[in-house]
This record gives sequence, C-alpha cells and structure tokens, in this order.
Amino acid sequence: EELKRRLKDAAARLKNASQWEADLARLGNDRARLEADNLRLQELRRIEREQAEQVGALRAACDSIKAQGDDINKKLSMLTEDAHDCPLCGNDLGDDGMAHIEQEYERQRKALRAQYSTSRREADAIEAELNDMRAEIKELEQITAALPSMAGRIARLESDLSVVADLRKQQAEDQRVAAEIDLQIVRGDYEHGVRAELARVEAAMGALGDQKTLSREIDRVEASMRRLEDRIAEQAQLEATVEAHRRDLAALDAEAEVLQAQEQHVAEFYRVIAQEDWGHAERAALQKIDAQIAALGYTPERYTAARLEVRELQGWADEQRLIERAEASIARDEQALGRDEQALQRRDDDLAQSNEQLVAMERDLQALGPAIHRRDEATAVLQRCRRELAVAQRDLGERQALLRRSEEAATKLAASRRERDALGKRKSLFDELVTAFGKKGVQAMLIETAIPEIEREANVLLARMTDNQMHLTFETPRDTKKGDVSETLDIKIADALGTRDYNAYSGGESFRVDFAIRIALAKLLARRAGARLETLVIDEGFGSQDTRGRERLVEAITSVQRDFKQILVVTHIQELKEMFPIHIEIGKTAQGSRWAIG
Repeated sequence: EELKRRLKDAAARLKNASQWEADLARLGNDRARLEADNLRLQELRRIEREQAEQVGALRAACDSIKAQGDDINKKLSMLTEDAHDCPLCGNDLGDDGMAHIEQEYERQRKALRAQYSTSRREADAIEAELNDMRAEIKELEQITAALPSMAGRIARLESDLSVVADLRKQQAEDQRVAAEIDLQIVRGDYEHGVRAELARVEAAMGALGDQKTLSREIDRVEASMRRLEDRIAEQAQLEATVEAHRRDLAALDAEAEVLQAQEQHVAEFYRVIAQEDWGHAERAALQKIDAQIAALGYTPERYTAARLEVRELQGWADEQRLIERAEASIARDEQALGRDEQALQRRDDDLAQSNEQLVAMERDLQALGPAIHRRDEATAVLQRCRRELAVAQRDLGERQALLRRSEEAATKLAASRRERDALGKRKSLFDELVTAFGKKGVQAMLIETAIPEIEREANVLLARMTDNQMHLTFETPRDTKKGDVSETLDIKIADALGTRDYNAYSGGESFRVDFAIRIALAKLLARRAGARLETLVIDEGFGSQDTRGRERLVEAITSVQRDFKQILVVTHIQELKEMFPIHIEIGKTAQGSRWAIG
C-alpha cells in the first residue's frame, strides 16, 4: 500500500514533466538566439563608440582644417598689391616672391578644401551609419531585455527537471519492488513461519468445536479469572499488612533487649561511683605527686619569686656564654700566632738567601755591561722596527679597507648607473605618459572629439529656444604670454549683437545655454555608455525668463520629450501650468502638505 501511494504521488508530480522538457527546449533555443543578439548588441555598441569617436575626430579635423584655412585667408589679406614687403619680417618680396607666396597659399587652400570635403563626407557617411546602427541597437536592447528573466525561468525548469529525473528513478525502483511483492502475494511466497503458525492455530480452533459454545465458555472462564484476580489482589494487600506488623514487632523486641542492657550498665555505674571503685592507678599516681610537691615545699608564691630571680640572672648567663666564646677564640688566635711566627722565620731565611743571590747577580751583571749595552741598542732598534711595522700594518689595513670600499663603491656606481639608465628610460616613458594623460594629451583629444557633437546638440536646442538667434561654440586652446598653448574650455555665444563670453549674458539667456549644454552632454554620455536617458528633472529656472523665453523653453522641453521616458518640471509660476499636460500640485495646509494630480 505504501508503494502504491508513492507511485501515485510520483505520477501526479511527473504529469507536467513532458511540458517542462518542451518549455526548457524552447527556452534554450530562445536564450541561444537572445545571447547571439546580445553579442551582436555588444559588438554594435563597441562599433558605435569607435565610430562616434571617429566622427568626433573627423569633425575636429574639419574644424582644424577650417581654422587653418582662416589662417591662410588672414595671411593673404595681409598681402597688398601695392607693397611687396613681407608683413611678418618686413623684407621686400618682389613680384616673383609675391606670386610664389600666393601660389603656395592657394595650393594649401585647395589641399585643405579637399581634406575638408573628404573628412566631412566621411563624417556624414559614418553618422548615417551610426543612426541606422543606433536604431538597431535600440531594437536589440528591447529584445535582449528579456534575457535575465528567461535565464531565471530556465534555471527553475532545470531544477524541476533534475528533481523529475530523481523521481523517475525512484518510480522505476518502486514499480520493480511492487511487481515483486505482487508476485510473492500471488505465489504465497512470504512469511512461511507466521503462516504455518496461523494454520496450526486455525486447526486447534477447529478441534475445539463450535465457535459460539467456545465463546460462552471463554466468557465464563474470563469472569472466573477476574473474580480470582480480585481475591488475589485482596490477599496480597492482607499479606503486605501482616508483614508490616511483623516488622514492627521485631523492631520493638530488639529495642526492649537494648533497653534492658542499658539499664544494667547504668546500675553498675551507680554502684562503682558509690563504692569509689574506679581509677585506682591514677589516684595512686596523684597521691605520689602530691607527696613530692609537699617535700619540695612548693607554693605559688615561692614559684613566682623563683621565676623573677631567674629573669634577673638571665643576663649573667649571657655574659658567661660570651666569656666562654672569647676564651676559645684566644686559644685559636694563639695557635695562629705561633704558625705566623714560624712562617715569618721562613720568610727571613728566604730573604737572606735572596739577598745573597742578588749580590751574586749584580757581580754577574757588572761583568755583562757591554752585552747589556748592545742588548739595549738592539731593543731600541727592535722597538723602532716594531713601531714602523705597526705603522705599515696600520697603513696597509687602511689601504685595504679603502680598496674594499672603492671596489664596493665601483660596484654600486655601476649598478647605480644601470639603474639610472633604466630609470631614465622609465622617466622618459612616464613623461610621455604624463603628457599623454595630462590636460594636453588624451584629455584634450577626448574633449576635442566630444566638443563638436556637444556643440551640434546644444545649438539645435538653443536654436529652438531662441528662434535661431543664439549660437554657441567652445574654444579649447589659448595662446599664453610665453608663446605656449594653454588648454582651456571657454564658451563663446553669438547673437545679433556679436560674439561674447558666457559671463556677459543675463540669467535667462545663460539658463537657456546651460539647459542646452546639459542636455547635449547627457546625450553624449548616454550614447558613449550604451545606455538610454530615462528621466529629465528641471528644478525652477523659469523665473529668469520673459514670457517669450518661457514659451521657447517649454517648446524645447517638448521637443526633447521623445528622448526621455519621464520629464519633471518644478516651478512656482502659475502661468506655466497650462503649458504642460499633467500637473502635480502640492499645497500646504494646517494638517500638512497635500498633493493632487491634474
């Protein structure tokens, strides 16, 4: 029955397995297609970045070519037909020189025009490809957006199917075991011992006769057994009570015997005390001690006086001990004095003998006078040579130390030179890297690449907001007083009054410029990151605009709404409410701020 239940549960759980397998196969194919699309998307983004940088470089090259052409035009304007002097150096060029310069400038202008046309055509063609590519990227982004959720579904299906595989294995095993059990049941090939016992029981029951008669007999026997069991229980209680009484009687008997023995001991003690028949040896010893005390004439007063006298005589006992120790020390000192006198006598004998030897040696020394003179001279020469040797050895040690230091210094010098050469090469490389990654290197190149695109986007918005009355440009290089070129970023804005700096415009005009530049910069960053702009928030800024400027600004915001998923405009100007389709109005009340959508 347990196997049947497990098989039924397994069948219920495996009911959807085929559908899961089909879904997994379908999702696997879809994921493969989406992964291919994702790879295609990554490749298109990479190509888009490269082509965007290429377009920026081409636009920058066009601007550079244009600047070179303007420079040539300026140089040509400096040449006049009447004067043949060079406007730069002041030398007379003559007709041939003038003609040569004009021809050279004309050739350069033609070459620049050709380069400008080529670069512009290439930039326009690449931009057209970029537009198509961005449309394809947008489509692929929408398609591949489902890839994470699909991966989660596939993971869940794979987990479920792994459980299904285990269930199928267990189901096959359970089916095999169930088939074996069914076969055993059909054959009766199970529990042979139990079944034989059952057969014997059934045969014995058949030999006992009719079942009803047996049942009545069994009921009668069981009733008799219950009555007997009740009587046995009562007998057991009575036996327990009797046994408890017996134990109490035995305890009382034992206590009576002990009490009788104790009473006899007490009577014997009273008799001994009354007859003083106790401690005979101790009492005899005490009598002897009392006799001795009486013979000594001991009294407490005499004992106290004796103790005081002992205390007074204790000092004389100490003096006696000191005298005894001094007498012993005198004896030891006398023995030592005798030994010292003997030793002094031996020293006197040795001194006399030494004096005799000294006299003999002086006689011998007088005989050795010339030898001593030569010895002194040789000693002086030896000492001089030793001094010279010491000086030479010291000089040798110093020179050896200098030699070792020189060799170490030479080794270090060679290593330092090699390290200097290596560091010089690395320094030159790092100098190039510093220049390349500095303001005049890659940063300037990136800025020059990005500025044309920012200018185009910003000028499109600025033209919408100012009715084509304003146009901005970015100027990056600037000549310094030292003759160098400084990398800067200045904003030049042209309107009907001419070209001025950004700081020369009012708050409303500068806000429109800021808005255009920020939108252009956000679009550039989003395109380079391969992302999409989702939200645009404009907080105030309309108070600096006049009525016409507000309308232009709202038109510009409306024109860029297709580039954003959500545009939020925060303002306190009531007349702007009707210019936008949806309003979120926030008002303050006594209970707090309230908001409403209109």
